[in-house]
Amino acid sequence: MGTEFSIAVQVAPGEAPEILNTAGEASDAVRGVLVTVNSDDPAYFGGYVLDNYLAIADALDLTREDLVVLARNSIEASFLPTRAKAALLTELDGVST
Repeated sequence: MGTEFSIAVQVAPGEAPEILNTAGEASDAVRGVLVTVNSDDPAYFGGYVLDNYLAIADALDLTREDLVVLARNSIEASFLPTRAKAALLTELDGVST
């Protein structure tokens, strides 16, 4: 049995076209990478996390299901304890159906 790795990469709206093709699918360079959408010091740089989700969704014509996957990826890639992740994933499942 091999070791399984999970690699996460943060995506900012300006970077998305570089890693996704025009159909919104992962390019060969990032296939299998856990893509997340985040913000970094929005008070200085703008780009609150909701703004970033909206920009990514608009630029790539993402569906609600695509956005749920991104949210799920963010939870799974976080440094939260397992129980906290499970609680958030359950909450996400509750609002995404």
